Amino acid sequence: MFDSLSVCFGLLGVATVGFILILRKLYPKPYPGIPYNEASANRLMGDVLDLVPVIKATNEFSDALFTVTTQKLGTPIAQLLFPGIRKPLIILEDAREIEDMLVRRNKEFDKAPMALDIFRPMFPRASLAQFTTPELRAQKRLWADVMSPEFLRKVAAPNIHQSTCELLELWRLKSSTTYKDQPFNVLDDFKNAALDAIWVAVVGEEPGTTQYEIKRLQNQLAGNNTFREDPPIGSFLKEQVAYISTTIARNANSPSPKLAQKLETYTPRYRRFRSTVSGEMRRAMKKAVERYQSLEVGSLEDDAIDTCAMDLVLRRQVLQAKKAGVAPSDPTKDESMLDEMFVMMIG
Repeated sequence: MFDSLSVCFGLLGVATVGFILILRKLYPKPYPGIPYNEASANRLMGDVLDLVPVIKATNEFSDALFTVTTQKLGTPIAQLLFPGIRKPLIILEDAREIEDMLVRRNKEFDKAPMALDIFRPMFPRASLAQFTTPELRAQKRLWADVMSPEFLRKVAAPNIHQSTCELLELWRLKSSTTYKDQPFNVLDDFKNAALDAIWVAVVGEEPGTTQYEIKRLQNQLAGNNTFREDPPIGSFLKEQVAYISTTIARNANSPSPKLAQKLETYTPRYRRFRSTVSGEMRRAMKKAVERYQSLEVGSLEDDAIDTCAMDLVLRRQVLQAKKAGVAPSDPTKDESMLDEMFVMMIG
């Protein structure tokens, strides 16, 4: 009997010690030398208990991070503490230091895991969703010139100018007829113009959203109430962009953005978004590749034929394949390219 009691007490003691050790592992582990909320370091959930109410009150995730760390402590740098299974997040609120890191010391730092949590579940092959690796560097080199001043001046600027002109024409019609001498809401008009400019800069095809609104209004003013022109592709894209933008913003403000984003990818609505937009991208890709494959190497080296970001990347891929004497890969199956274009579209 005494032996049984000894065994029971021994097991109980081992279990107690094990529980205490596990409990200690779960407490936040602040980095030395960086300010943090001492009260948060002494509780399992760290700063999460302070963070969640602020997010709910303001519906802003980024602002809440500063509220419970740097602003609460009155310091330009602080730690956001999580349970011990996750490292603390360093919050920096100093404009000069941030500029120095981004401009002169960017090679010393990589993306924060929390930033990746937002995009990786939905667009895992996009540059924004990956830590720096040799493969990512190659991918970024392929897309590097998309953000160059020359490309933006030659390709993006004319598209933005055209979208702006169409937007002004729509407002001229509204202000001189339907809403004469009255204010009107322009938020949707701005969204349509932005979609027109971004989609044509990325994919090279006109969504026609603002132009469709102009034609519809002109027909109404002419007394034609039977305007039957089919809605442009922009009308469908607008719905998809609105969905994904709202979803990302909502999930980013949740206590666990990564989990919320991952669960969203299993929903029929997300699959419909992915299928609709990627279908349009693949259709445009096929047309561009067919055009480039008929050109000689000399013509492919001329970037004057690029009409959008997708063209630039596809032309380079076809050029590399022709120089190597191999058949170019099928871009419609390139998830890296699709994800990169997705992020550019919703960014």
